[in-house]
Parts: sequence; C-alpha cells; structure tokens
Amino acid sequence: MVTSVAYGEPFIPFGETATSRVWTPVGLAATIALLAWAGVTVPKWWPVLRQVDLWGAALIAIALGSLVLTFSSAEPETEVLGPLGWWLLPVGALAVVAFAIRQRRQNLR
Repeated sequence: MVTSVAYGEPFIPFGETATSRVWTPVGLAATIALLAWAGVTVPKWWPVLRQVDLWGAALIAIALGSLVLTFSSAEPETEVLGPLGWWLLPVGALAVVAFAIRQRRQNLR
C-alpha cells in the first residue's frame, strides 16, 4: 500500500454508496470460494449435520452474538453498553432461556 494505491482496490466496496464492508471484491471471492467448497464437500459433512442440534446451536449463537455486539458497539470512552445494547441483552437472555428449556426437554427424551 505504500508503493501503490492500487493494492487497496480489492478492499473497496462495490458501488458509489456501498456501505457494507463485506460487499467488496475480496468478500465476493471469499463467498464464492466458500460456496464452491461447501458444494464439493457436501457428502462428507451432510450426514454429520443431520445429527447436530441446529436449533440449539442457533440459540447459543444468538445469545453469544448479542452479548458480543452489545459491548463491542459501545464507545469505550463514554459508555459501557452500545446503542443497541438495551435491545440485544434481552434478546440474548431470551435465547439463553430458550436454549435451557430446549436442552431440558431434549435430556428428558
């Protein structure tokens, strides 16, 4: 990047008003590579995926993701919770409760 500005072009978002950091040439190439890899390796991971508790994994991901976003979106000099923190913490708490109920019911079977 020191010798040429052209090295940074793959990281510039598409379009004039693009606000997404993922919608870049590098992000698009990574998405295509991931989808191609997933399509080629389906026979290996599909039987395992069918045995996994996807709903439980999604609930835990929501709980942990909301916790991370709550504190990472805050301005550390002025606040502890970010602007969406008051919404994300209850969503995360509901996800934890739903996960606990789901686990309790799964263990009773």
